[in-house]
Amino acid sequence: NNGIVQAANANALGTGATTVSSGAALELSGGISPTNAITVSGTGVGSAGAIHNVSGTNTLSGVITETGATTIAADTGTTLNLTGNLTGTNTATTFAGAGNIAVAKIFTGTGTVDINSTGTVTYNGTTNANTNTGTTTVNSGTLVLGKSAGTNAIAGNLVVNGGAVQLNASNQIVDTASVTLNNSSTLNLNGNAETLGQLTSTSATATV
Repeated sequence: NNGIVQAANANALGTGATTVSSGAALELSGGISPTNAITVSGTGVGSAGAIHNVSGTNTLSGVITETGATTIAADTGTTLNLTGNLTGTNTATTFAGAGNIAVAKIFTGTGTVDINSTGTVTYNGTTNANTNTGTTTVNSGTLVLGKSAGTNAIAGNLVVNGGAVQLNASNQIVDTASVTLNNSSTLNLNGNAETLGQLTSTSATATV
């Protein structure tokens, strides 16, 4: 409910569900793979992330349920893999930190996603489409869309204020999406095909 719990062993959280209340944080270290279902909200302690990867490559395979706006972060040189569903009822998700985060499926209704990471956030999960229809906003770092071709990684509109969005397969963005490029942002098709409802650039230095 308060403060920080750092899990450094796969069994550190026991076998039941885990709750991270707003203002508290769950830190992960040591290359572990807990399977617990996790309920979470908030930005964590010092806004460092309610779920915060602090060392190594760690994997959370249980369902993560957001009960409010939630920040998930990974530190420099670390990787956090979210292989279970990330769910919530129209909740806002922020990915932050200078490390790498891989996400298999986002299922948060009309929830938005903000990419504030200076590392790389990857939407993988092969044929598991992301269904959140809120706007995805990339403010920094790189968002890699790496699902199977024809599987929606972005189900709503996309705004790129900084950093880059890179496609690793064709048709990763819903065909009706409005994509807006601001500042010196980049949409890198990477040799792949994509259909968009609208593409808008507000800057002479944005790149496609």
